[in-house]
Amino acid sequence: MIVLRARKTGKWSQAAVLNTNFGVDFRVNGNLMGSEITAGDGPVVEGSVDGTARLISVEVVKFVGTKYDTAYRGQLDGSRAMVYWRDPDFHASAFYYLRVTQEAAPGITARYGKAQDNPFPSEMAWTSPVWVEKK
Repeated sequence: MIVLRARKTGKWSQAAVLNTNFGVDFRVNGNLMGSEITAGDGPVVEGSVDGTARLISVEVVKFVGTKYDTAYRGQLDGSRAMVYWRDPDFHASAFYYLRVTQEAAPGITARYGKAQDNPFPSEMAWTSPVWVEKK
């Protein structure tokens, strides 16, 4: 319960949860996901991902006002990725989180891949956000 109350959680699709080798670290200005911080300048977003399959994308999502934007895409290396990015457009309070997409696990592909409109073409993970108040 301490982790839930501290908002240091994420959401992973089934195969990622079942495979204990899946890992995500996400921080803004050195503060872990779930944190609330203040910043005067553009926050520095850092993240690392160790997937269970080939990564398709690792994205920093930024929410300001009423709009979600993919603010940055990380460099991919097979099932791993690193993110290091400073927000050059930080003019108002915002929150940031990491969105990860990887190839579907073989079991999911085998189960749903024959469907004409496959609902599971890939697997995804989302971190808890970090809320950044503009000083």
